[in-house]
Amino acid sequence: MGSAHEYHGGSYPLTASTSSSSTSSSSSSSSSSSSNTHYDDKSHHRHDIESLSSRKYELDSEMDDHIESESHPFLPSFSLPWNRRDSGGTTTTGGRTLSLRGEGKGKARPVLLYLLGGTTLVLGIIVLVYMIIGENIRDLPSSLSSSNDDDQSDQDLPKANPASLLKPLTYNDTIPQWKLDALALPSDPTHVLLPTHDAPEIHMLEPLNDRLPYPLLESYFSRGTLPKSINRKTSPKPKPLDLVYLFVNASSSYLQREMDDRAALEGLKLGGRARHWRDNGELRGAIRSAVQSLEDETGRIHVITADWKMREDDKAILLDQQVDGGQQQLNETETNGNAAAVKQERAEKEYRIGQIAEWLDWESQTEGTRLKWHFHSDIFQLPKDDNGKIDLVRSDASGKNSTTWTSEQEWRKEVLPTFNSFAIESRLAWVEGLSENFIAFNDDMFLLRSLSISDFRNPLLGNLIRLDPGLLVKPVMTLNQLSDPGEWGALQHANQLLSTRFPARRRMYMHHLPKTQSRTLVHEASIIWEKELSLASTRGFRESKKGEGDVEMAWLITYLRVERWREALLWSWIVGKVGGVEGVWDEKAKGELRKVLGMNPKQGEELEKVEVVGGERQTLPDLEGLMDQAGWEGPKASKYRFSSMDGHLPRQIDHPEVDATCTFDFATCLPGKFFDHSTTFSASEMFKHLTFAQPRCGDCLIKALVNASGKRGINAFLPSSKQVYHPSNENGSGKWRRTEPVLPLVSTWTEADFSLAENVRAGQDVWEGSEMRRDGGVGLRKWCIKLLSRYNYVWAETPSRFAPIHSSAQLSAVLNQIEHTPELAMLCINDDQNAKTNDAARYKLGEWMEERWGGEIGSVDWERADVAWT
Repeated sequence: MGSAHEYHGGSYPLTASTSSSSTSSSSSSSSSSSSNTHYDDKSHHRHDIESLSSRKYELDSEMDDHIESESHPFLPSFSLPWNRRDSGGTTTTGGRTLSLRGEGKGKARPVLLYLLGGTTLVLGIIVLVYMIIGENIRDLPSSLSSSNDDDQSDQDLPKANPASLLKPLTYNDTIPQWKLDALALPSDPTHVLLPTHDAPEIHMLEPLNDRLPYPLLESYFSRGTLPKSINRKTSPKPKPLDLVYLFVNASSSYLQREMDDRAALEGLKLGGRARHWRDNGELRGAIRSAVQSLEDETGRIHVITADWKMREDDKAILLDQQVDGGQQQLNETETNGNAAAVKQERAEKEYRIGQIAEWLDWESQTEGTRLKWHFHSDIFQLPKDDNGKIDLVRSDASGKNSTTWTSEQEWRKEVLPTFNSFAIESRLAWVEGLSENFIAFNDDMFLLRSLSISDFRNPLLGNLIRLDPGLLVKPVMTLNQLSDPGEWGALQHANQLLSTRFPARRRMYMHHLPKTQSRTLVHEASIIWEKELSLASTRGFRESKKGEGDVEMAWLITYLRVERWREALLWSWIVGKVGGVEGVWDEKAKGELRKVLGMNPKQGEELEKVEVVGGERQTLPDLEGLMDQAGWEGPKASKYRFSSMDGHLPRQIDHPEVDATCTFDFATCLPGKFFDHSTTFSASEMFKHLTFAQPRCGDCLIKALVNASGKRGINAFLPSSKQVYHPSNENGSGKWRRTEPVLPLVSTWTEADFSLAENVRAGQDVWEGSEMRRDGGVGLRKWCIKLLSRYNYVWAETPSRFAPIHSSAQLSAVLNQIEHTPELAMLCINDDQNAKTNDAARYKLGEWMEERWGGEIGSVDWERADVAWT
């Protein structure tokens, strides 16, 4: 089986300013396997997880054998015009190799041992004295690579209460008029009538409102510590995470009618799909389980469901029903005869039929409750810049540009109604009032025990991701996956998109669990792959034959985070720090590379390569102490396995030896005559070569820079606080230009311009509570830390179970096992019963949910009274 980091190699034309030469590339692969605390039943739901016996998509030995030489029509292919040769014209081989060992990995000499012993004794005495006098020594810099000009003195830190460090959580609970005017149906508690209205205006790429203050992040990013002034009283409190649920009830006659018409429109025959959308009351239990699990750390709760345009033959029945049901109230408050006038007025309006859960009290939606109900017609929007313009030109399957939609309204008409969960999930960031970071659930996902925010997002380490290193997603979608009713076509299409913008490689599968997502990353993805995602949204079903295939959005944005972090790390050093304001790799830059690789100042290409050995890191071991210092609650059920603060995502979390060493090969990683005094190189072109064209070189460089940063922090990557760039005035306008740092929002790395001039703009280094420099300059250190803080993440494992249900007896067995497995924290019960099955399983599930989460929960104020669970 192929490695998760087994790249599809390409090359990039990188040349010196005075000469050009060439390189050869090498590749390696390794197998992957992992065991963790995720329990999958032997029988898997084809719409969510493949069975163990059908992992053929990912485990084909043919793909493993030919990963490096295989050519794919979907992926770019490049060749380098330069090749490293000696004066005789033959390829240079047999050069010397330098081994660079990280901290904690090298062999100490006897003299050094004596010195270390004496130093340890002195430090021990100092520590004892400090402990006696009560000083906090936690914040001493731990990295020898830190420089004085980059240290932040405690005088620069906020001294006020937490409110001055981070804005408190506030909700804009203004009730939209259409909700106030919506008509409940007394005899049909599963639908409401919605007046037609404009979709809410959603701004994209807004400044992150849950980012920690700069002094705190600067301290942690550079030294792996928190400022001394940070304690339980002064630390900013993590913001609650919103919860987002998708809901559908296939028993609705309106939904069935719309689904049949949509299937006929697309020429599809869909048999037995209703069972996947049956309403067994799971949503009620799922929401209650999360509220009880997270308690006060729960933010808003958003439920997204379908709505349809009311047809003419529906109007008389539905409007009569509503007016007749409200006749008593009308007669009490108005004179006789008004009912007829009201009926006539409503008959002249345009309405949509919206689906709701039977237990929902619609009146709660007009009273500012924490649970917010949303409909598809509101969230299906195209990416719009602040000027309101929409890019409606897309590429069709032939690769030719064609204007398909004249307006967003025309696009939405083609999209809705939709019965494709992939399309719906791609629009979550257009939910009004959504928090920056949120947890996305299906309506059959439950939280089984008390959890904290840190089980989903750590205030220092970022969002949690849960991956399966034993199951890999290929970087190309095949033609027969266009109408895949499961998820593998959408996964491989997503990886195909990623592998054009970032290095092409297999990437790990994500467990079928609640997923922490970022609103701003959904927006980034929607801009980068605007054409592909807008087209994918027009597919009404997974089985659709339209367009170029579905896209698994949660997986896409998770790996967008992973790749953006890697990209930002390398950009910060290659372009920001080493290239600097001149944007050139000169002799000074070459000296920086020698230093990072452990070479002496006179060594050059005769060395040929450097072996980099990863060093010891304290990021995760130190975390509990830092969380305690700030008064932040740690995870209650999740185990952190890897932090992005320690570099790029490892290939094998259970086999660290796979990533313990790497080779920085000069013939592959550097252009010819790189070490000649006469050559200089563009910093942005060096970045593209190391990051994308030769990704193993970039990965190895990251490992070397992590070593150079010491046991904590990533200071070696960061520009000095003295490095200030002055953008030209022309850079103040343009599409998608914001106060947030962000690297190119384009779908291929070859077309991107990564220079300072194209990416760094005035004001983007400004943090909350600070102001722009008077000279218009941008501090590159602040800019890079702000960029990096958008993407950090932590790989975690959480005890969980995915249970597809085929019968009532199987459900009973599963529920019994769950009750005897108290360590389980997350559960997905997937209804995969036959469409003609009886109601025994539904009643059993209802009884179980009522026993666990029934009764009164203080903050649950959105349910109708006396609605039975079974």
